[in-house]
Amino acid sequence: VDPYRHVGDLGNIVAGEDGVVQIQLSDHAFSLTGPTSVVGRSVVVHEKEDDLGRGGDQESLKSGNSGKRLACGIIGLTEISIPPPPPPPQQPPPPPPPAATPMEPEQ
Repeated sequence: VDPYRHVGDLGNIVAGEDGVVQIQLSDHAFSLTGPTSVVGRSVVVHEKEDDLGRGGDQESLKSGNSGKRLACGIIGLTEISIPPPPPPPQQPPPPPPPAATPMEPEQ
């Protein structure tokens, strides 16, 4: 994350070839709780890399030349509840031992 970015910018986050982003972010300028909470705020994904206002023109100072908006959303929190696993299947009771056969008397 660039220390000289605009307020509210996360910096450039790059997606993999499959379009998926996995990121773990820590920042002193915002949090999920308290006065700098981002919960309820919007997030926008742009078409291009943000030049962070260093492109040398007026558009760079306004938008970072980051192109059109591709997606947007609202940041929120949710509680994930994972149900317990189902009980193991009931095992049938073992069969009873074979019945004893009476012995023939000896002759």
